[in-house]
Parts: sequence; structure tokens; C-alpha cells
Amino acid sequence: MDLYDAIYVRKSIRNYSKELVGEKLKQQILEFAANLFPLNENKICYKIIERGQLKKMPSLFCLQAPYYLTIYSEFYENYEVNAGYVLQQIALYMVTKGLGCCFIGEIVSLETIPDMIPVLSLAFGFAKTKNIYREEEKADRLSIKNLCTIKEETTPEILKVLQAARLAPSSFNSQPWRFVVYQNRVHIFCRIKKGIWNREEQGNKKIGRMDKINMGIMLSNFLLVSEQLWLETELVRLENIAEQEVKNNQYFLSVKFL
Repeated sequence: MDLYDAIYVRKSIRNYSKELVGEKLKQQILEFAANLFPLNENKICYKIIERGQLKKMPSLFCLQAPYYLTIYSEFYENYEVNAGYVLQQIALYMVTKGLGCCFIGEIVSLETIPDMIPVLSLAFGFAKTKNIYREEEKADRLSIKNLCTIKEETTPEILKVLQAARLAPSSFNSQPWRFVVYQNRVHIFCRIKKGIWNREEQGNKKIGRMDKINMGIMLSNFLLVSEQLWLETELVRLENIAEQEVKNNQYFLSVKFL
């Protein structure tokens, strides 16, 4: 199984066994993460934290798992998008290694890293159940019809990319992404909803912190499958679209297929 295959079978695991993840496998995860290409050149780093190292959990609602991988980042515009983008690839890599994992809303951190902030944590370990995979058709996701506005007929390959994008996980399964599809380009929007995870943006028509992470996770699926299908892409932000008012949606970016 590779990352492409993992997109279609991964599911969030919330119950873990006490089986230890070996040092070799943890090192492989960190090496995989270190070799990823982020969306920009800003510095990021990763730490694996064992539950036994924590004096207390971040909150009563934090998912309890034997291990957490936390991403740290320099502070810059849309650093949350990049965090979701790379962490989704790490989650898929964990699936290829037989591990279960789940994105969590709380941040698990033990240390302060100069000039960097903890952004997001991924709970992981060996699942209690042997059934760590999910059949694609059983994914609780909105349909392509509900997510996409098809303006022009496009190719089967681009539709397959959109199908992979819709399978991405999101906070509270909110699935904020929406797509306007033309023959060789896709304009991506984020549906704006008020909620506890986007509290800082309530009252403003802006993409909140967790939805920026969600959009990064989706974009990871989008670009992984594009690459698998040998589709060359270019990410662009079109100001003429950004300036338009779209009810309950905020323009995110556009993808051109070259």
C-alpha cells in the first residue's frame, strides 16, 4: 500500500491498544516527515510525544492515545494550511505502516521551540480493532454533486482528483471545501460556518484556524492524486475571483491543470 491507496481506505481511529510502536518505526515516521515538500519554504518541525510523558492531558476532551505527533511552525500567513497539508501525508504514511491515527483539536506539546509555535497534533498508535481500514463507499462524506458546481465538462482524471479530495477528514466532519469546476481548472472555496473551532473569526467572513487546517488536509489529497495520475498542476490565487462576494463561502485558491 502507498499513500495513494491509503487515501481511499483510511479512517480515523479513536481507540488504541497498549502495544508499543517501536523506535525504528517512530524514526521512519520522523524521517518521512522531514523529507516532505511543504507548500512554502517556512520552517516546520515535528515531535513525537508519548502519553506517559504528559503530566496531564491538554483537556478533558483530548483523545487519549499512546502517541501524539505535533507539528511546529514559524508564524506566517496561512501556516495552518501548510500544517494540515503535510500532516495529512504523515497520517497516510502511518496507515501504510499498519498504524491508526486521528487528527485532534487539542495541541499536545511538551516544550517550547524558539521562533516556532505548535499548530496541530495527530494521535496515533496500534488500534484496538484489527479493522483499521474503511471501504470508500462507506465514507460519511458529501457527494460530488453537493460539493461541486460543474461549469464545463472536464476529464475523468480531474473528477477522480475531486473524488479523492472529498474523502479528506475534517474537524467535526465539517467538509468545508466547495469546488467550481471548468475544463482544466478548479476554483476552491471554503464554506464559512460559525463554530467553536473558528471562534476567532466569528462575525467576519474569513476562513478560521481549523478550516485553514481542513483545507490543507483536503489539498494534500487533491495534489497527491493529481501527481499519481501524472497531472501537472499550478496553484494560483486569482484576485478577480477573490474580490467577488459568494454567499457563505470564501475563495481559497485555484488549481490549473497544465
